[in-house]
Amino acid sequence: NYSCPDCGVSIEELSPRMFSFNSPFGACPECTGLGLLLKIDENSLAEKRRGLVLYSKEWHPGVVGIVASRVVDKYFRPTLVLTSDGACYKGSARSIPRFHLYNGLQDISDCLLSFGGHKYAAGVKVDYDKINELEERFDDIVKKTLSDEDFIPEINIDAYLEAKDINISLIED
Repeated sequence: NYSCPDCGVSIEELSPRMFSFNSPFGACPECTGLGLLLKIDENSLAEKRRGLVLYSKEWHPGVVGIVASRVVDKYFRPTLVLTSDGACYKGSARSIPRFHLYNGLQDISDCLLSFGGHKYAAGVKVDYDKINELEERFDDIVKKTLSDEDFIPEINIDAYLEAKDINISLIED
């Protein structure tokens, strides 16, 4: 019997939830993605904050980037997902189109040990004792930078089709 080494949930309990989340690298969604999404919903974090900083010493470091991407996809908030490397929190950040992640992190770099990245993605390290400051300051910089309209996802449309133009030939092309 396989069970998650981090939380002990058995594969029998886990499998229906894993497939609904499409968990990366076979990791336990209770310990990473699904559990994190439930935490966000239960605490109404997406309504309370514009920039999300999510952390646990228990999450697997191999999945924080994809989990950060999933959080951004679902809640449309710039997001940092961090786990412990034994000495500090370390993780990945993802952003939305109107927030330049690297510039935002540069503005609060005095509370980070290190960071690097670009407009949409970054890696960060922060001391354990600075995590609460990072939560507040990241949320503040996102709030100062963006308007309410910037949190409305845009749908990019490649082409407009009329119903009469949709046929088998179009589908096959």
